[in-house]
Amino acid sequence: MELRQLGYFAVACQNPNLVAAAAELGIAQSTLSAGLQALGEQFGVALFQHAGKRVYPQPAALWLFRNAVTLLHAESFARAYIQSGAEGGIRRVAIDLNLSFAIGRLSKALGRCVELLHPLNPDVFFDYRFLFGPEGPASEPSGVGPLIAADPCGVIEIDMIDPSHSGSRDMIPLIDDPWVAVSLAKPLGEVESIPLVLLRMSRDLQNSLMQAAEAGGFAHRIQIVDEDPTRLPRLMIEQPQAAFVMPRSMLSNRLGLIDVHVEPLRLGASRWIGARIRVDHPAARVFVDALRNILQSREQNVVFQPKITLRQMRYFQLLHRSGGIAAAARAANVTQPAVTAQLRKLEQTLDTPLYRIAGGSLAINTAGERLRTVVDAIEVGLKKIATGRDAVVAGHSQLVRIGMIPVADSGSTVARAMAAAITSLRRAWPGYTFRIVEARTKTLHDLVSSGAVAFAVVETANAQATRVPLGLYEPLALIANKALGLEDGVAIPFSRLKDLPLVLGGPSFGIRALLDQAARATGIRLRACIEVESFPLSLAMVEQDELCTVLPPQAVLDSALRERVTVSTLVDPVIRQPLNVIFSGQRALSDVERDFIALLKQQLSAVLQKNTEYGNEVARP
Repeated sequence: MELRQLGYFAVACQNPNLVAAAAELGIAQSTLSAGLQALGEQFGVALFQHAGKRVYPQPAALWLFRNAVTLLHAESFARAYIQSGAEGGIRRVAIDLNLSFAIGRLSKALGRCVELLHPLNPDVFFDYRFLFGPEGPASEPSGVGPLIAADPCGVIEIDMIDPSHSGSRDMIPLIDDPWVAVSLAKPLGEVESIPLVLLRMSRDLQNSLMQAAEAGGFAHRIQIVDEDPTRLPRLMIEQPQAAFVMPRSMLSNRLGLIDVHVEPLRLGASRWIGARIRVDHPAARVFVDALRNILQSREQNVVFQPKITLRQMRYFQLLHRSGGIAAAARAANVTQPAVTAQLRKLEQTLDTPLYRIAGGSLAINTAGERLRTVVDAIEVGLKKIATGRDAVVAGHSQLVRIGMIPVADSGSTVARAMAAAITSLRRAWPGYTFRIVEARTKTLHDLVSSGAVAFAVVETANAQATRVPLGLYEPLALIANKALGLEDGVAIPFSRLKDLPLVLGGPSFGIRALLDQAARATGIRLRACIEVESFPLSLAMVEQDELCTVLPPQAVLDSALRERVTVSTLVDPVIRQPLNVIFSGQRALSDVERDFIALLKQQLSAVLQKNTEYGNEVARP
C-alpha cells in the first residue's frame, strides 16, 4: 500500500465517476482503475459496490477514506514543514466538528483548507475530526495529530447554529446549511405522502429537525432509522420511494450521489454552520477565515498528490534506528545502493539535506530529526490501517447466523438459491463465517426474536417481525405414490385432500399452516395419517407406502423419486408458498446481511428462470 494509491483512492471517492477522477488526477482511467483494484486486493475486501449504473463506496472504503486523508495531510505537512526550514517546533490547531461525517461539501472544504494553509503556515498542523461517524462518537480515525504535536496551540469548535439564538453570539457563521430531502424518486412537491427518513446524527441535530417538523405539521412523516449517513447511496437504492433528510453540507457531487433529487425543506428559521475559537491563536483565526471563503465558493475536491513514498519513509526510519546505511540495508533485506538511492530521492523531494557524517557513518541531521516526528506519526497511522483492516474485513461480528425453513432436498428452489447466495457472499465478505440453522417457521421466529440468528427465511411472518418479501410465491403440488391411482400432471381440487392419506408436517410447519388456512377457507378439515417433521422422511414414506404429501414440485423434479410418484397441481384454491426474510425491528441490518438478502432475491429469480413452466414440470414423466 503506497501513499500515491491512497491519494488516487481519496480523489475517486470525491468524484461522481472514475472518468472524472482520472481527469482530475491527470492520469488514464485504466491507471486509476488498476490502482484502485490493487488497493482493494491489498485491503482484502471490495471497496466499491456496483448497483446497476451506480457505484458507491462500501463501509470499508469510508473507513479507509477517513484514515487515508489524515495520512495524506500529514505527508503534505511534512513537505511544507521541512522545505520551509522552520527551526521551531511543530504547533497544532485542533478542529472539532460536532457533526456527522460524510464525504460531503463540508469535508471537502476542510481538506482543501488544510492543503491550502500548509505552505502558508508550514509549522502548524491543522488537525480536524468529526465527532460523529461510522466508528462512533469522539473517534479519531488515525490519532496522527496528537503524535505530531501533543498540546494544541489553538482549538476551534464547528457546529450547527441558530443565528437568532443568544448562545450563538460568539459563533462565526460559515455557511447557510438548510435541511434538505434527498431521493431517487419524484420531488417532494409531487408526492406529499413520501416518508422522510432521518439517519443517525447527533442528538442536537435530531431534536432540531423534530421541533421544526412538529411546527411545520409533518412530524408524522419523519422516520428515524439507526443507519449512518455515509450509507446514503446504498439506502436510496434499497428504499427508492423514500426521501432522506439531512443538512445540505453532507451532500456533494460524488460517487453514489449523481442524478438524485435534492429539495430544501421549508422549516422557517435558517440554520448555519458556525465556528467558535475556544483557544485563540492567529493560525486558528486564519483557518476559520479560509474555511468560510472556501465554503462560500464553488464546491471543489481536495486533490492529493503525495511526493514522499512509504519506502522512503521506511528506509529513513531504518537509517535512524540502525545507525548506518549498511545496517539499514540488512534490516530491509536490500542492497546498500538501493537504500542510498531512495534516501537521495527523499532529500531531492524535500530540497533539504537530511543527513550528516558522524564518526564515519551517516546519521540524520537537525532537519532529519524534525522530519522524524511526522514520519513517526504517519507510521502509527499506517499501523492502525493495517490492524484495523482485519476488523473491517471481518466486520464487527465474524459469524453471521442465518435461519431457514426445512427443504425437501438439495434440488429444491430454496436450497439451490441459498447455496448460490452464500457462495457469492463468501467471495464478497471473505472474513465472515456463515452458520445456517434449519428449523420450523415458529422456531425461526423465536430464534430471530431472541437474537440467536440475525435473520431467517420463512413462509409466514408474524406481526412482531420485520419482513422483507423475497418475491417468490411457489405453487404447492400433491406428490403421491403411484399405487394411489392419481393421474400424473393433472389439476386436483384442493377439497380432495380431505379424502387422501396424507403425510404432513406438524402445525408449526409453514406449509402445514398454509394448508390449514386454505382448509378453513374452503370448509374442510385435513387429517394427516402421519405427522412427520422432516421433508426427506415424508418423501421416503410416500415412496414406500400408499401415501401422499404436499410440497413444492421442485422437491422431486430432479430426483430418482420422480419415476415412482405422481405430481399434480392443486387448484381451487391454488396454494402458493410465499418466502420472506424476517429480522428484528429492534436492530438495523448490517451491510453483509443486506447483501445476503439482495443476493438471495437475485438467485431465486435465476433459479426460477431455469425451471420450465409449471404445467410442463408436473407433466414430465
